[in-house]
Formats: sequence, C-alpha cells, structure tokens
Amino acid sequence: MQHKGHQRLHREAIPAYLCNVFPDPMIKGYFADRGVVVDEASYALSEMLQWIWRSQIRRGDPITAFVLSARMRMLLRWWLDPSKDIVVVTPEYSLAA
Repeated sequence: MQHKGHQRLHREAIPAYLCNVFPDPMIKGYFADRGVVVDEASYALSEMLQWIWRSQIRRGDPITAFVLSARMRMLLRWWLDPSKDIVVVTPEYSLAA
C-alpha cells in the first residue's frame, strides 16, 4: 500500500488490493484498556474502500477491482449487499503485558 495517499490511482480501471488489513495490535490494546472496542472488520473495510475510491471510480468510470484476500473479498461483498449473511472470521490477537 505504498500509494495510499497518492493520486496516481485516479486513472486505474483495474486496481489490485493485495492486503489483508488489521488494526495495529498496540493501538487496539490502547483502546481496549480504555473500554473502546475496535471492530476489525469495519476498520479493514474502511481502509479498502478508501483505497478503491482513489481509482477512476471517483470520476464515475467503471472499475474491476481485484481483491486477493478472501476475507477482504467477503467484506467487500457484504458491503455491496448487506442482505447476505456473510460471516467474517478474524483471528484474535493477544497482547503481551
């Protein structure tokens, strides 16, 4: 994700999302210590949608997005059609004390 904040994607018709995104465990632990739950699926979906938006879709042009991770594909499919019952399983992280 080297081009995360870059404008070079604005002409891409076939963006390839190659990441399976999770929040930083230290930041997640910081919030957990303060009683704030970090939804890993929502975080991952938000990161991916922001990245996809940087393609030519923002101009109203069609794209064909390639999403490598099965988990991220499921999140995107759920976002496109929330009426489907898609279960997204995310691993639990244990933070060392």
